[in-house]
Amino acid sequence: MAGFYSGSDPGGEKRERNRFLSESDQYMLDDHPTTKKAEWVTYRQALRDMDFSDLENLNWPEKPTEN
Repeated sequence: MAGFYSGSDPGGEKRERNRFLSESDQYMLDDHPTTKKAEWVTYRQALRDMDFSDLENLNWPEKPTEN
């Protein structure tokens, strides 16, 4: 089922992560002008790899900067 994930998200952490992924979709397009595509790929993978089992100690990856 699209958009469905198991587990609770009482603080909205997963929702926030998904928003960050959605906002960075543009950097994955072949025709998007960026010199930091590899950094964006790494950032997005780090978002996907986040461990939500300990919400008190979440490590949010740092978003690349565009100059």
